[in-house]
Amino acid sequence: MNIEKITEVVPVFGTTGPNARKTRKTNLENLQNSGVNFNTYTIHEGETLRFPKYEDMECIDIEVTPGSNTYTTIVKCESEDKDGHKKATYFSLASLRKRDAENTPVQPTWYDLGNDGARLRALAKVGEIHGERTVEIMVPKFINGKRAEVEVLNEDGSPVIENGKVKIAYDDRPQKVVIISEYNAEA
Repeated sequence: MNIEKITEVVPVFGTTGPNARKTRKTNLENLQNSGVNFNTYTIHEGETLRFPKYEDMECIDIEVTPGSNTYTTIVKCESEDKDGHKKATYFSLASLRKRDAENTPVQPTWYDLGNDGARLRALAKVGEIHGERTVEIMVPKFINGKRAEVEVLNEDGSPVIENGKVKIAYDDRPQKVVIISEYNAEA
């Protein structure tokens, strides 16, 4: 069930202070071609997020990092924690299309919708999502926009040699993510 349009003014974290990120209002139709894989405003285990009808949704594009040319889209919603406390907040559409280091979608039924416009319409259709459980996945580590690599080492600490060269692997890192209730188009 959808909630009413949210009229409460909600501060956007990270938009004030010396490292403030710029924001801009998002046209909902522009989301059809959006899909850069960054993750910011997420759901927590046991939390329920409720969304208004599509025409009442408010989205903001926010810089991924201060001074970045890349933006991610967040949507205003209502959060209810495990204890029943409610507040207006934002949720990142990127959470629905996150992939692990092996490029496997973390939320496959949401990822398969294909674009953020479809994901936003699906959120409006179902009205709410729930943070089911926390899992740990491996995610790529990047340094200056390039995926980080490390030398593969033997148990004694010496480098592994393959075809006369030191074997290189990606320097992935663990990250905890919350699995979201699956999207069911039939619901």
